[in-house]
This record gives sequence, structure tokens and C-alpha cells, in this order.
Amino acid sequence: MTCLSTYVERRSGWLCLLLLAFQGCHVQPEVRVEATDPPTFTFSRSTVTDGLLVYHLRGDRANQGGILLDTLLADKENTCWMIEGEHDNKIPIRYGIVPMGMKVSIEAKPLVEGEYYMVYVTSLVGAKFVIKDGRAEESK
Repeated sequence: MTCLSTYVERRSGWLCLLLLAFQGCHVQPEVRVEATDPPTFTFSRSTVTDGLLVYHLRGDRANQGGILLDTLLADKENTCWMIEGEHDNKIPIRYGIVPMGMKVSIEAKPLVEGEYYMVYVTSLVGAKFVIKDGRAEESK
């Protein structure tokens, strides 16, 4: 093996490690629901949280896949809470408590035991949860 080929192999190895490290730096937007009363929503570092909507999944909607955002925004009857404004995604949001810098678009409604809900944020990601024993429980 020549010095040149050894040099190229080492450089290639470092380049692969560097590429893997950069891929690991990208974090997908994500919302998580903490098992609290009221529910607390936390976010990955790449999640945009300038808007948050909690939607009541009635009947068959609790078992459906995704629901189009336009449908959710048009359905004010099943919208349980909606807030908008600047928000730092490092700070969790508790249901019904408006963080500084945000304003209420739709006032918080009581969450019902045994019912399913969906929380969505500006990043167009969300999480489904159910109220069980008075606390939120994330549901897949």
C-alpha cells in the first residue's frame, strides 16, 4: 500500500464520519404530549411553534390518519384551543395557558375524559392524545 492510498483511505473515513455527524444534527419537527393535567406540549428543536391548535377527534376521526389542516381550521366546533404568536420552542406549552408573546384565537374548552384529541403546530406536525384518569396520554 502506498502512502497516497493510505492518505486517501483516512480522508475518506473522516469524510464519512463528518457526513454522518451532519445528518445527525438535523432533528425532525416533533410534538410530544406529557402525561399531565392539563396536557403539556413539548417540541423538538426544529419545530416551529408560532401557532398551536388542539382539535377534538370525535367518532371515527379518532381512528383516522391525518386530517387536512384546512379542514381543522374550518371546523371551529371541534377546535378546543388555538393560539398564535411568537414562541420559543424550548419552552413547553400547557393547555389553556397562553405563553407570553402569543394570543388566543379560540379560547380553551374543557377536555373530556376518554376522548381523543390532536395537537398541531405551525411545522404541520402533531400528536394524538386521549384523556385518561384525568391526565393526557399520548396515543399512536
